[in-house]
Amino acid sequence: MSISRNEPCPCGSGKKYKKCCLQKENIIQLDHVKEEKFLQQKHNLVIKLNDFLEKKLSLNEIYHLQSEFKQRTKRLLPKNVETSFFQFWHYFFHRFENGLRGIEWFYQENESRLSQEEREMAKTWTILTPRLLQAVKKEEKEILFEDIFTKEQFPVPNNESNVPSFTPWFSTFAVPEPFQGKHYFNGVRQFNGPAAVDFTSKKIKQLMEEKGQDHKQILVDYFPEILAQFISNEDLFKKEDERDEFEEVSHEIYQFTLHYNVLDQQEVINFFSKQEEFVIDELDEKDTHLQISWAKNWSRYVDSEMDGSVIFAEVLASISIKDGALTFVSFDEKHVREFEARMKDLTSILSFKDEAIDLLTLPINAQVKNMLIKLDGDNIPEYFGLYVQHDLSSELDTSIPLYNNSSLRELVRIGQGDDAQTWLKQTEYNMYLQVLNRYEKVDVTADFNSVRKELGLPLSPFVTGGENRQSSIIPIERPDKPVVLVEEDISDYEELGLSAETMKQFYAADLVNFYEEKTNGKAENTVRKYRNSLMDLSIILKQKSLSSWAELDESFWKQLFAEDFPGLYESAISKTHQNEFLSTMNALAKWIDGKYDTNCAAYIKKARELVLR
Repeated sequence: MSISRNEPCPCGSGKKYKKCCLQKENIIQLDHVKEEKFLQQKHNLVIKLNDFLEKKLSLNEIYHLQSEFKQRTKRLLPKNVETSFFQFWHYFFHRFENGLRGIEWFYQENESRLSQEEREMAKTWTILTPRLLQAVKKEEKEILFEDIFTKEQFPVPNNESNVPSFTPWFSTFAVPEPFQGKHYFNGVRQFNGPAAVDFTSKKIKQLMEEKGQDHKQILVDYFPEILAQFISNEDLFKKEDERDEFEEVSHEIYQFTLHYNVLDQQEVINFFSKQEEFVIDELDEKDTHLQISWAKNWSRYVDSEMDGSVIFAEVLASISIKDGALTFVSFDEKHVREFEARMKDLTSILSFKDEAIDLLTLPINAQVKNMLIKLDGDNIPEYFGLYVQHDLSSELDTSIPLYNNSSLRELVRIGQGDDAQTWLKQTEYNMYLQVLNRYEKVDVTADFNSVRKELGLPLSPFVTGGENRQSSIIPIERPDKPVVLVEEDISDYEELGLSAETMKQFYAADLVNFYEEKTNGKAENTVRKYRNSLMDLSIILKQKSLSSWAELDESFWKQLFAEDFPGLYESAISKTHQNEFLSTMNALAKWIDGKYDTNCAAYIKKARELVLR
């Protein structure tokens, strides 16, 4: 339905439509018309510039220029953009025999023939210079680029004609042209990652020292070389016998593969299903194909931008059982030998066949990092599994070959924070691009700000949640670990109200062990006290979504004493009953703290003071 100009504006401002959103719509439409006119004028002026140079230059001269451009770029430019970049170079940066650049020559001879708008645009073009730019901020309608050398900032409209797609910290070697308070890229341009702009800027600074020129002159005079280096990351300025610090090198790792003949498949399956460190990933209905992960170091990843968590573990090796054969694959010889030793006790159901060792070549920064990942919650994007796999919080002290094997923490400590920044920017850029290519959109970015906070570096403006973003990794026990009970243990589990369903929970075995330790040889009253209190706790824990004792913080114990425990009983709890429960919880907390280095006892003390005062 159309809205009358004099009716109240539907936005709810209380103003008439003509005084409110109609004006905004008209402004938007007018801006769009002006932008279209500006772009069309640029197109028409480029055609005139091209026609002028074609008339001034012979075919032989143009071929000579093309040959020079290809030689100076060492043919490193992608074929689909090489011609466009050549034209851009000989329009704006190449100096002809008369000492003028193409645009200067055109303006000098055609100033009087151009319309006023064309004359103003052509004059602007004569003073435009190429710049090395990096995105430093993103808003809905524009992206802010910053000059690497001058730190000047250029707001660029965030549309497909200007910026085909966005990536954090992406960079370009281009010419920004001002128009109505914003900047539009003039001519052809390519985008690359932050490492490329850092690498290129260092080479430009070397040229400035060697030639005694400022960066603006270097960018114009060496446009082809700088362009090719920025796009290809190849160093066009180094000598053949020199090796640049950024040059890509590789490293080698070994992959070990063990082969066994399976003599009794069901018994082999039974063996692995009872081992805590072996996780059955895939098992068909007929038990003919089995995938197993040898996993350790279970953890839970929590994030302020995620409802739920990610449970994960490090995979030491992968095991496949199919058609009477077992195949074991690992990249660590220590784990290979440990597995061999353990399998020697299974000679009645497994027979060793042979071992293969393969040498693999990887890029210098590539790592083999196998992980077992489970999304624990509703509507958690799958790419959070990638975020966990590439989480940096545990790698702050890992050596980086690119920087003489210094770690991120060491780079900051020795005053090379800029290098640490570049490494983090490139990693953030790569992760965003990986998620974008695989899932087509990135609603929530990876958290690079928690790491930056720890290193004392400026926060990234592209991280979802900004300065409030928080994430952490909590060590846990395997959530669904197999429970193998001897007959005398079963009664203790049953006494504490632990069913077959809850026996696999993280707390089950600990409650039973604590109960047995505290009641062994004690009087019936003591046994009753611990049995009833621990049974109450197990009922409450069963209702919670927890995976480790480390998650039982002050708020958990406060709710336990104030709501959960009293809520188990319809009538008021006696003072004696309450004291017995509190006493048992205190003893359990100290026992848990001693075993897992948690803070349960301190949390209980604070919670009791708040609830029982």
